[in-house]
Amino acid sequence: KHRHGNNNKQQLPIKAKPNALVAQTRGGLQIRSLKNGKALCHLSLLEETLYSDLNNDGTLDQVQVLLQSKKNRPNDKFVWNLVGKLHQEHEKLKEKGASKKVLAESLPDLCHAMALSGIPPKEEIFSAPICGTAHERAGLDPVVHLESVNPLVVESLNGKRNTRDVVVALNNGMIHRLHGTSGRVEWALSGRHHENFPTWERGSHNVLLTRVQSRQVAPPIRPLLLSGENSLAVLSVKTGAVLATAVFPQISLTTPVLADVSGDSATDVVVLTEDGVWGFQITVHPGSPVTLRIMVGLLLMGLMLAVIRNRYGKHDKRSTDA
Repeated sequence: KHRHGNNNKQQLPIKAKPNALVAQTRGGLQIRSLKNGKALCHLSLLEETLYSDLNNDGTLDQVQVLLQSKKNRPNDKFVWNLVGKLHQEHEKLKEKGASKKVLAESLPDLCHAMALSGIPPKEEIFSAPICGTAHERAGLDPVVHLESVNPLVVESLNGKRNTRDVVVALNNGMIHRLHGTSGRVEWALSGRHHENFPTWERGSHNVLLTRVQSRQVAPPIRPLLLSGENSLAVLSVKTGAVLATAVFPQISLTTPVLADVSGDSATDVVVLTEDGVWGFQITVHPGSPVTLRIMVGLLLMGLMLAVIRNRYGKHDKRSTDA
């Protein structure tokens, strides 16, 4: 009986009061005591890097977008190993007398997604090119500086539980869904071939890649939402097809606000521009998750116009102002 009683005690859940606070900052994660606010520990994380357990092995992985236009850390051996590999492959093609077209496709320029295992990284999981082939890029408007948005992790298409894929988007309209462990391209989209596709310039802070939330659609097939400076687009997460686009009346000034404004359980998008606040309602039709439409409406225009003009308008500064 005594042994049976001990077993019952061991099965009881441990009851304890929260004693620490986890805060995410630009430098990483900070753990602080709720009692006195003292820092207990810190985990440094890189900006513009996705952190997730891609292959469900219990180790935190990280995904970075590597571009020729971005500065890379000189001590990052994985990046420089990739650069060396690209140069070697290009030189071998030259020696074999490859055609100009093949050489143009194999230029040793960084435009890759790289997944690494561990913090700090212990090994490379995959590296995959994300700028597309010359055929996919044909007709694209050139951008001054190639830029990416933070990658997004999505449920894997292979049906295996707790495995992940990665979606990466560039401001030249190229979007790829990559297999989370091999880097294999699941689908690729040349978005700039579609009218009003989102774009943004270097250093822009109003770009967002996320999912459309809706109770009417199962989580693995909830669409993607890409918002840029000029417009937004809703994409199929399974195929990469463009489901809908909407143009902003003016350039977006900040990162869009996502909220269920309409009360239909689906994500709505609120965009702040110089002269107003604009609401975009995304409606997901039951039984047809790949058919979406965007209803565009003006929200809070009258009340917010004065506030926005006061905030962003030019005013004479008084001598008594701080």
